[in-house]
Amino acid sequence: MTELLPSGFWGGVDSRHGQPAINHEEGATFVPFKNAILPWGLYRSTGDLCMSAIDLSPRMDLDSCYGVAAHIKQPFFLEIDAIRPSPAPAGLRYIYGGLLNLHFGHFITDFLSRLWFVTLPQFEERDFQICYTAPEVFTVANVFSYPWLSAIMASLRLGPRNFLHVIEPMRFDKLTIPEPSLRAQFYIYSSFRDLALAANPLRDSVSKERDRKIPVYLSKTRLVGGVSRIVNEYEIERHLREAGIDIVYPESISLTEQISLLESTDTILGTTGSAFHVSAFCKSVPRIIGVHAAERTNSNFKLIDSVTNADAAYFYQPGGMFRSTDGSAFSGEFVLKDPIAAARELLVLIHA
Repeated sequence: MTELLPSGFWGGVDSRHGQPAINHEEGATFVPFKNAILPWGLYRSTGDLCMSAIDLSPRMDLDSCYGVAAHIKQPFFLEIDAIRPSPAPAGLRYIYGGLLNLHFGHFITDFLSRLWFVTLPQFEERDFQICYTAPEVFTVANVFSYPWLSAIMASLRLGPRNFLHVIEPMRFDKLTIPEPSLRAQFYIYSSFRDLALAANPLRDSVSKERDRKIPVYLSKTRLVGGVSRIVNEYEIERHLREAGIDIVYPESISLTEQISLLESTDTILGTTGSAFHVSAFCKSVPRIIGVHAAERTNSNFKLIDSVTNADAAYFYQPGGMFRSTDGSAFSGEFVLKDPIAAARELLVLIHA
């Protein structure tokens, strides 16, 4: 069997209207992420883990964290006095941001999703600092050197001065904790869509007509590393190119160009990946046809589609196999049984 079949989803698909809660803590200590062994997290003055600040779905094992390819310890209790946190500089307004990951997809689902609060009137002045943790190399200056991140932050009127990189345990007299508007593989709020639209660098431009009638295939064949890939995707790409489909390598163009592409194209195809999350920023979303390696697709795609009202469908091809990732820059590698048959099916689906 080589035909493409509708894919199911692993993870939750709870789409909610409105916005999540904003919590406040006094005397909380932010223990930064150092490595996959040492504990980290936000802890109350009592030493209890602040559950509204965890970077995981409450239904997930607290020994794991999306966005980092290792188990990260977030114990329910820490002896705060033994940690000896330093006090945060006085006179500033602090917001909890959490773990910052510069993988584009995880940045969108795990970090940006907490920043929905910037769309609220009470945060209009931008008189605050967002506290984040990341390996020490990811300084504020380093983080803002990523063009796509800088573009998103500029659209939200956030600059380097609005961020604090916590690299040693720090105690905050007062800390505001917005819960995520998207909890990976669990839920999404409509406020995530409001945030993404506000973060669109093209939000003030005149909406385009969909003048690009030729479908576009978003290829991952030139990616040097990432979460997953289909090893023989190049055969799908070659067949579609010969059939007249445009091939685009998302990592080779800017975020603004990716948004413009999606807003002007009727149909987007590709193997599932972070480039599909760009649809969250688009004022109008194209039809999406995704191919996934396995029978079930990450529910994050379904969550984002639910708030953009995307006409999206995901498929898989039975009979494929996973391949060892030893020595690979990808966390998962998959081989399709018949990529040419998959490409032919995609051409049929385009006109369905």
